[in-house]
Amino acid sequence: MTPTHDRNQRSADHLVERLLDLWARPIPDPREARSAFERLYADPVTINGTDLPLQALVDRSAQMHASLERTDARVVDVVSSPGKVVVAFDMTARHIGTWRSALGDVSPTNRTVTIRAVDILTVEDDLITEIVVVSDEVSLLAQLGVHL
Repeated sequence: MTPTHDRNQRSADHLVERLLDLWARPIPDPREARSAFERLYADPVTINGTDLPLQALVDRSAQMHASLERTDARVVDVVSSPGKVVVAFDMTARHIGTWRSALGDVSPTNRTVTIRAVDILTVEDDLITEIVVVSDEVSLLAQLGVHL
């Protein structure tokens, strides 16, 4: 390992830590939430090829927390290169509110679910400018009892 690689990996690990902390719990005050997201994301941020205003990402976070009460997050792996960070993680949560899925809304089940996701992050000037999100929503829906 080279010193540059070690520095890149430490920087990536720190970014992932900040990212998981930001999404760990709801931020009730809208101004505080917006400010917290501005410290990590560009405005707009591109997600799966679509530009999303930062406020929409803040709103998405609030909706997720209204649906899923996170109980744990475990990083599976982090891989980095200059300007890119890839993080694979599992999130365990209790389904406490309506989950808005690609197949429709799922009423609260109070079930504990585990979601696996991989985020490919593009980072410029210490801000996430683009994310390619790959998550296992089919597994999540099956855990919630949705018949596909």
